[in-house]
Amino acid sequence: MAKLTIKGLQELKGKRKITVTTAEDAHTARACELAGIDNIVAYDVSVSVIARAAPNTLITMAMSFADARISDETAVRAAADLMAQGADLIYTMDMTPERVHVLSKQGIPCVGHVGFIPYMASWIGGYKAVGKTALEAKALFDKTRALEEAGAIAVEMECVPEQVAAEITKRLKKILIFSMGSGADCDGQYLFSCDLLGSHDGHYPRHAKKYGNFFEQSVDILKQYKNDVTSGAYPEERNVIKMKDAEYRAFLDSLKR
Repeated sequence: MAKLTIKGLQELKGKRKITVTTAEDAHTARACELAGIDNIVAYDVSVSVIARAAPNTLITMAMSFADARISDETAVRAAADLMAQGADLIYTMDMTPERVHVLSKQGIPCVGHVGFIPYMASWIGGYKAVGKTALEAKALFDKTRALEEAGAIAVEMECVPEQVAAEITKRLKKILIFSMGSGADCDGQYLFSCDLLGSHDGHYPRHAKKYGNFFEQSVDILKQYKNDVTSGAYPEERNVIKMKDAEYRAFLDSLKR
């Protein structure tokens, strides 16, 4: 399939919903591409690993917390380095609109983050939705609009009331709004692959939909493997390599010398 361009991604606004998920390894990235996912977001993994596994999929690479905050120069340098390694878009976390503008002027396609910010949870009193009051909702709109004006391509909008997210998506004509627990009326949906695949044994957030139970299946499969090894059921005849009888006898003879 032809790789979606940034221009093509932007042109999807108002036409169809965009699918976004994460990949922490080449296997997941390849599966995303074969499934037709529009945009892969990568954290804590080499860009080149994901880009090689999914060469025809848009890759958003996350900047580090420090690179996003130390200075404009540090942010530009880090983003440019990620793009040189194969990233198509740069996830700027909750970087200020002013710094996003600096990156955008350098031709760096930025994806921001608004609404609930997990690593800022302590500042708002814990893990909770953002935008449930008129005052919070207006501040959320203002920040998203500021990011649009700064040149951001898209934002992740996390845990925002669906009415608020829908209104912001409708009113802002350029920036793409990717919903993470913010309702169905945004431009796209963003779920972590580990949640939708069911590939961990931790907490699954309310907004996540678990489409499979990979973790439980993995445990069951590994148990079967252990039982087969201890019982002698593995390896089977088809799993081993055989030596010709004559060569085996010659080998045994050689051991007697």
